[in-house]
Amino acid sequence: MNKLLKKVIDFSGSSVKEISLNPDIFQVPMNNTVLYEVNRWHTAKRRQGNSSTKGVSEVAGSTKKSRPQKESGKARQGDGREPHCRGGGTTFGPKPRSYAFSVNKKVRKLAVKMSISNKIANENALFIDDFKNYSSSKTSDFSNMLESILKEKKNKKALFIANDFQESFKMGSSNIYNVNLLKLEGLNTHSLLMHDIVIFDSGVLDLMEGRLLK
Repeated sequence: MNKLLKKVIDFSGSSVKEISLNPDIFQVPMNNTVLYEVNRWHTAKRRQGNSSTKGVSEVAGSTKKSRPQKESGKARQGDGREPHCRGGGTTFGPKPRSYAFSVNKKVRKLAVKMSISNKIANENALFIDDFKNYSSSKTSDFSNMLESILKEKKNKKALFIANDFQESFKMGSSNIYNVNLLKLEGLNTHSLLMHDIVIFDSGVLDLMEGRLLK
């Protein structure tokens, strides 16, 4: 498979150079089953699992039998903590638990590569020359920069990915609701799927190969 050529732009939206992308990361065929399972793994880990109910032995109340076993003309009845009694215990109710499950590391890496490849195929991925060239911490300047690089897609949800971000970059983006920053070390399928546009610092490409192709 031939290497994919992609232009690198600066913060004004002008093309500054061209790079070749590794097809083993940026041209991986889609498999919706893999993406679904890995995304489900991400969301399941986030579930708190704090739901809790009390069983019969945990409900406060007397253990004395409510009425005699016989001669009342009514059904047999134990104490008032039984599940069919108001305020009684719950049968097979939820208890605190973890919803997490395991997914093979190779499968997780494959899902990340699929997500990136999908962005590339749909023209929803950009490469910027160097995030360190951006120095303004003003929200208005950051908004103007977004308009320059995204153009008609400026209102789409965007994810910036770099090895690290300068404080001015963080401050400039912090008040823009549809922009998020993600360090390369935290690159994951869920974040890629939840954003319409992915914007890479061109300096992370070699590091990506080291992380995703091992």
